[in-house]
Amino acid sequence: MHVDKDLKDILDDLPKLQLLDKEIILLMKNNSNQIVIENELIYRRGKDQKLRIIVPNVLQIRLIAFYHRFFGHIGISGLI
Repeated sequence: MHVDKDLKDILDDLPKLQLLDKEIILLMKNNSNQIVIENELIYRRGKDQKLRIIVPNVLQIRLIAFYHRFFGHIGISGLI
């Protein structure tokens, strides 16, 4: 799979972008028991105890477009 350079550069900055996102900061303050930080990345533990990476707002549309381009219509359950 080919990942365009621009997207790769943004993903390389993901830890920094997570810490700059106001909603993620608020989530960390209000739901600290659900938040896990591993390898500089911020995750939220779901009800099923699986860790899910928290995507900053600035990346959400871009990542959805990327997945759509490579995987087609996987539905919401494929993204969660």
